[in-house]
Amino acid sequence: MRKNGQTKTCAQCGVEFYAQASHVSQKYCSAECYNQSRNVTPEETKEWWAKWRIEHAVELKERDREYKRTHREQLNARSKRYRAEHPEYRKHRHDQQMAERRDKKQALVDLFGGACQRCGYSKMQAALEFHHINAQSKKEKPAALVGQGTTEYALVELDKCALLCANCHAGLHHGEFEPVWVKRDGWGWTIEQDQQEDEARWHE
Repeated sequence: MRKNGQTKTCAQCGVEFYAQASHVSQKYCSAECYNQSRNVTPEETKEWWAKWRIEHAVELKERDREYKRTHREQLNARSKRYRAEHPEYRKHRHDQQMAERRDKKQALVDLFGGACQRCGYSKMQAALEFHHINAQSKKEKPAALVGQGTTEYALVELDKCALLCANCHAGLHHGEFEPVWVKRDGWGWTIEQDQQEDEARWHE
């Protein structure tokens, strides 16, 4: 038996496995065995966890922040040591983070209709922005949510937003139009149909 952990026998397949100290009540060696014991498919389990992460997104984010706050010195020292041992890491990690950021934003854009909710512009992802319907309810900047944290946590905040292109977003903040907002069937908000532009004249 390892330190602080426990060697257990899987209740489904009978194989011995190591349970960490924080998971001593664990009965199964893997998610596959757990699914088999409950007679559910991996897809059903994935869907359940996705829903659970959305429902507990704020709690999970706060837990992550608290951990980083209380372990800041250890985390910084580990990161500094790793970068010193792997000088190629900085460039590789930067490229990786940019790719992850683009993929995450595209997933969010797709969930919010994939195009500006006023004029329908959808050609360039970088020109699509999230606008808070009620500035008083704003807790985080959309740009920060896209760059940090989980998609589930971002959805909790961005559900208060509408997807607009940069032109429409700037026009809204400069008072060029006053939209009537309505909730979308999915995530986020949109403009009442009879107020939407008939053509994307700014993008021609």
